[in-house]
Amino acid sequence: MANAAYLASTLVMALLGVGVVVLVLRGRRWEHYRPRAAYALDAGGGRPRSALSRVAGSTGAWTLGFVLLVGGFLAAVLVTVSGAIGGTGVIAGLMAAIMVYLVGGVYLALRGNGRPTAQAVAGSAVMLGLLSVAVIGAKLVIGF
Repeated sequence: MANAAYLASTLVMALLGVGVVVLVLRGRRWEHYRPRAAYALDAGGGRPRSALSRVAGSTGAWTLGFVLLVGGFLAAVLVTVSGAIGGTGVIAGLMAAIMVYLVGGVYLALRGNGRPTAQAVAGSAVMLGLLSVAVIGAKLVIGF
């Protein structure tokens, strides 16, 4: 089990992090932001449809993604049961997939809402940093 000082430090840092998030959210009126000037929506020209949004609107792409996801999970189960890779390797692979999903999802969500590439990359970097802090905190608490 982790030392009490580590737990207290983790709690203080978590409270500090929540305080910073609350301060940022209350300090700026971002709820009503609409990226109208970037795509000339005032002039009636709609936002250009990207290749990613065309793929995301396709039923076939979602079906293929689901089939690949199920196939990946079945392959992970078979590899684990056969003993080729231990449970730790599968858990590490799953955690890496979740990290890629979250970091990539933040990037695509920000780009899809009209943010420039630099802001989307910064948001992804912040997400990666938060995930790293979470992994380090779990390692300190659990001790694996």
